[in-house]
Order: sequence, then C-alpha cells, then structure tokens
Amino acid sequence: MGIISKSEDSILVDIFAVGHQVLKLEMGTFISVNGGVPTPYKIFNMKFLQSEYPSKIIKNIFSGKPIFSSQNLDKNFNGFSQKIDEIIYKVSKTNIYFKDSKSKILIKIRKIQ
Repeated sequence: MGIISKSEDSILVDIFAVGHQVLKLEMGTFISVNGGVPTPYKIFNMKFLQSEYPSKIIKNIFSGKPIFSSQNLDKNFNGFSQKIDEIIYKVSKTNIYFKDSKSKILIKIRKIQ
C-alpha cells in the first residue's frame, strides 16, 4: 500500500507494509531513495532498474505518462498502452501497470476513490 503525492514538477511516493514505511521515493530534478542523497535518474536506473531504460522512466510511470518517447503508443478511450519488447505498460484513469518480463520488474498502481 502506498501514497503518491504530485506537484507541478515533483512526485513523492511512500510505500508501507504492515503500517511501516518501507520505501520513500522523491522525484524531481533528481531522485532520492529513503531520504538519501539526490541522485541522477541514470544512476537510479543502473542501481534499481535497468541501465538501458530512459533516464526518467520511473517518474513517467508514476505520472502515468508515455515511456520510451511514446514508442508503440496505442491510445484507447480510457488511456493508452505500450508494448516494447518484453515490456507491457498500460495507463487508464484508475490504474497504471508496468511489467518488464525480462528484468522481472512489476509496478502496479491503483487509484482508490
């Protein structure tokens, strides 16, 4: 379970498990993990995701924006989807789903109303 707070140029993600904070991401010009030193997105990708990813892919995912320069973008009435090699990325009004089968990365976001 988590909370995502967005402003004009930054995103704050707090993830909780059993009532305790397990992850805090602060995304602006740089990205900070758990209150650590702000780091360039490329370094974050190398450490936590994949070095081949575009630098701000994590910020785009949490913002619900297209990734990989909108490659293979398929718009629909509720949002859009992208299929790029082993990556499936779907954005709707209530859900964001990112799965990279090759790298074993899954991010699921559901808006609770």
